[in-house]
Amino acid sequence: MPFAFGFHPYWLVQDPETAAVETLELGGGASKFLTLSFPEGQEQGAVSVDNAAEYAILDVGGGKRVRCRFDSSFTRLTVWSVKNKGFICIEPINSSPNGIATGDCYYLECRESKTAFVSFDVV
Repeated sequence: MPFAFGFHPYWLVQDPETAAVETLELGGGASKFLTLSFPEGQEQGAVSVDNAAEYAILDVGGGKRVRCRFDSSFTRLTVWSVKNKGFICIEPINSSPNGIATGDCYYLECRESKTAFVSFDVV
């Protein structure tokens, strides 16, 4: 059975366009900062990294940062928001968009299982 999964937590921020999400890239070990922009005439903005590793950190203001940690089940990270709504969604996912239709997803045989780890904490 093909399947894909992800988490879609929303975090309150003052301005999604000035908030940066820090993550790591697989293999490189270097931090990468993801920022949103909203294309002309578009209400939604999104940015993705296909080879995300280990974590994403978002500064939510007031001296607080939220860290999302995830295991190797999730190799894609998408940051998404709607213009002027005051939130950012950080999405660790395990497939590309439309992954089930394209085959970019997990497959389970009968009685097989898959375990994945995601956690959130304030740092």
